[in-house]
Amino acid sequence: MLALLFLLGASWLSACARCIDCPATPYGAEVGVFTPPGTTVTDLQATMVGPVTETLVCQPVTAFLRCVWPPGVAVVPGSYSLKVSAAGYPTMTTQIEVAAEPRDMCGCLQDVFTPSSVTFGRADAGTD
Repeated sequence: MLALLFLLGASWLSACARCIDCPATPYGAEVGVFTPPGTTVTDLQATMVGPVTETLVCQPVTAFLRCVWPPGVAVVPGSYSLKVSAAGYPTMTTQIEVAAEPRDMCGCLQDVFTPSSVTFGRADAGTD
């Protein structure tokens, strides 16, 4: 029993020792942009318009594009319109809430988009 308490105490102290490693700015917010199956959208642009305006940096990841707040730019929490566009597709706009939330027991923050993903439609949606 004493050994178990020692291990738990050591684990807790180890976790606390990592707390000094919190970044000066919160971890960046991101949103997943899903595209229709079988399509490749190479020129997608995602822009957040709200308390500030920022163009997100989008990279393809298997079945979607991962769009993140520009590295090194402070995220400003608040209500935003996410505008997603690409050649041959209608522009899509949706509301996104951005908040700074605790990431772990150390109190390190992470920026969170809600919703965390959107679906970007086809240019010929609704037609045959």
